[in-house]
Amino acid sequence: MMNPSSDYDANTGRRSVQPDHGFRYLPLRRAAADGSRGRTPLVPLAEHLSDPTDEELRFSAAVWSGATASADELLETVAGGQDVGILVRASGLVVVDCDVKAVDGHGWVVSGGSAVRAELHRGIDDLRREVERLGHGMDELATYRARTKSGGEHLYFRQNPEHPLTSRHHRHDWAVDVIGSDNSWVAAWPSEGYEVLDARAPIAMPDWLAVFLYGVNQALPPLGGPLRREAGRVAAGALGAVRAGRGAGVQSHRRVELGGLPGLALAAGRGLVRGAGTVRGHGGCGAHGRRRDQEGRCDDHQRGARTRARSARRR
Repeated sequence: MMNPSSDYDANTGRRSVQPDHGFRYLPLRRAAADGSRGRTPLVPLAEHLSDPTDEELRFSAAVWSGATASADELLETVAGGQDVGILVRASGLVVVDCDVKAVDGHGWVVSGGSAVRAELHRGIDDLRREVERLGHGMDELATYRARTKSGGEHLYFRQNPEHPLTSRHHRHDWAVDVIGSDNSWVAAWPSEGYEVLDARAPIAMPDWLAVFLYGVNQALPPLGGPLRREAGRVAAGALGAVRAGRGAGVQSHRRVELGGLPGLALAAGRGLVRGAGTVRGHGGCGAHGRRRDQEGRCDDHQRGARTRARSARRR
């Protein structure tokens, strides 16, 4: 826990207390240690209350309007077992949330045992890349900044009145969230794992950055978009082959690996080719691998049945 009586940490040179920038705070319920419950607001929004009384509605509205607080008050809140968040919109802010995610070599987020073998994808690097692509430098974004529990960064800006922003989320190769919608909040110092990196007052978001972030959903492909397109291409090719009669030998246990991604594979006999009825165990004839009729007979069996019926009539 940081010492509220000092302005700067002698070892890091960073300011060790939350300065008073007029942020409006929200009390948060701390996340469960076993990960079974995430960090949540201590008081629900009024619209999330079940059959509330007038008093409960007024109390919820007061809490969600936020309250200013000194560093000592914030530290006291955290010492009492709660975390604190900053109400972004209510504070006149927009926060650029640069996450840190473990990914495999293809840019996909992974979890569990695979994460320890994965590279770290840092949203701050994505932001730097796009800032430089736009012909600017990160020095133009010197603003209030905090380290998050995941190792990422929150960059705080005052809303640009000409280009106000609402929330936007990750895109492909873009581990950055924009947080700015009504009732949005971010966890903040002195919550565990949060540290003030730059205590200067938030600057107004530059026009060029606000315009880019406003259109980020059009400028960058959706999360996993290129790989989803490749999955569609492979699946369409498999279905085309089945329809052309070239899929007769496909077995239901075979998989088409997409870019070598762990856990992202299509069972060649599932769903996509079920209607074509060519795969053992998925509607196809086990003997011939051909299309079945409603009685479960493939083309060859149907022809055999017709031949036997004609012979019986002749007899």
